Amino acid sequence: MSSTKPKNLLIQPVVGFDKEIGILISQLQYVREITYNLIDELSEEALDFRLNNQFNSIGTILFHIAALEYSSIVKYVLNRQLTPKEYKYYFFGITGNLIHNAIKGKSVDFYKQELDKSRKLTLDKLAELKDPWLSIKDKELKKKYSVNNYFYIRHIADDESSHQGQIKWIISSYKQTPNH
Repeated sequence: MSSTKPKNLLIQPVVGFDKEIGILISQLQYVREITYNLIDELSEEALDFRLNNQFNSIGTILFHIAALEYSSIVKYVLNRQLTPKEYKYYFFGITGNLIHNAIKGKSVDFYKQELDKSRKLTLDKLAELKDPWLSIKDKELKKKYSVNNYFYIRHIADDESSHQGQIKWIISSYKQTPNH
């Protein structure tokens, strides 16, 4: 496993985005760099490894990260639901639908392509927005929660970051099994 320490530790606005949105992009990039450093040298066997039937594989977690980002941008930035085709494709990675063995036998490159596809959508769509968009509150959830668009974008980074701990633990467990 390569070092998980990113080369760029500066959280700052990113060129091409409004200031606050650019800071969020910087955070998203920082978290993604750590994820890539964690998985860069993993084999398909390591990506598919499950400690037992109760745990997800690293591959399932990575697909979940991509699916959460994609579906969040579709819902909160594009203001629409996933199309039937998108829903069918991302179903196994959407929270509540994680199915442990749904995706296996895929390489690191497959998962990176999925993560990159979701991130491209995020970057393309956030580049079109201005900072005041971040403060807009979600009217649907107003009765239950006070939440704004800043939260939704920040949640993408927080979710991925929390899964990095799981990925590290699974890698450690995998290395402790015989023949690894």
